[in-house]
Amino acid sequence: MFQQSAISIVSGSSSGIDGPKLEASIRQYVRLYSELCCADKPSLDDAPIHKEHQALIRLMSLPFTDDEVNALLCSKEVRHRQDSMWQHLRQAKKRAKDRRSFAFGGNRLEDLKDFLLYDNLVECELDKLGAFGRKIILKPTESIAFVGGGAMPVSAMLIQRKTGLPVTCIDDDEGTVELGKEFIRKCGFSSELMTYRCASPTEYNYRLGRNPIVFINGSVHDKSGIMRRVGQSRRGKRVLAVRGPTRTGVLIEEPIGARQVEGVYSFFDRHTDEAMSPLYRITFFSGYPYMQVRLHRRNTHPVPPDNMSRLRFETIRQYRWLLKRWYKEMANAM
Repeated sequence: MFQQSAISIVSGSSSGIDGPKLEASIRQYVRLYSELCCADKPSLDDAPIHKEHQALIRLMSLPFTDDEVNALLCSKEVRHRQDSMWQHLRQAKKRAKDRRSFAFGGNRLEDLKDFLLYDNLVECELDKLGAFGRKIILKPTESIAFVGGGAMPVSAMLIQRKTGLPVTCIDDDEGTVELGKEFIRKCGFSSELMTYRCASPTEYNYRLGRNPIVFINGSVHDKSGIMRRVGQSRRGKRVLAVRGPTRTGVLIEEPIGARQVEGVYSFFDRHTDEAMSPLYRITFFSGYPYMQVRLHRRNTHPVPPDNMSRLRFETIRQYRWLLKRWYKEMANAM
């Protein structure tokens, strides 16, 4: 099974690729995949799956060069199982969170085993968000949207606690939504500050929901569809934060591809990647809908894209009005 990978790794050892490390990572990847496929309803709480998952995480956390990451992700064993692995792990994580949420006996977030890990992660994310979208000011009727909170929306609750702003969680599974609402109640959050909506993230109207800031969790499927939906349904300036894996983290979680980023350029004029750990990153998008920004030497101003239909303006007067508002925002930002 591993003969082809071993040959390619050994042949590339002269260029600095650690063959034994990649061989061990591929073998562990296949072991975890086999455990997930053999289980009737796989969950990360199941002892065999948990053991293999943690072993793979430890190998992924080792230092890898760019050539080693490419060799690992391009290996035959990984490529043939990648999509199925992402799907199995999404379901396994969901079942594990559902069980933990149902069995949670505490009455505050600090009672969670991994509270400090979540706390530090969200603190770093909000620091990056503050630097990227510092001009975003929520009105009393607006809230932050968190897509994919699951049965234990710990990150969403920490965002609410650290910002003091209302947060709306969005999930398309009714059972998960009910568990999430009960978990929020157990931790003492009021319904005014934390709400949960059962809706498809790719169909939810973020404009009517009044969500100028949207977080997309890393375990969510079809991130590109959600990103397009946010861009289509928002009016005015907004910020989109998308969690995703980086480097070897792609083994266990679906990444944000370059095509997905390019697909939302008609809705967002700028974006930045922020590495949060060796396996995890967050990507921020910002901009006005239906406009593109072109950078010139002396000044920056919006211009219509080549395809005028993408502007979706009924008259030129509307474009001029939006242009004036854009200049006003730019003046306030300076």
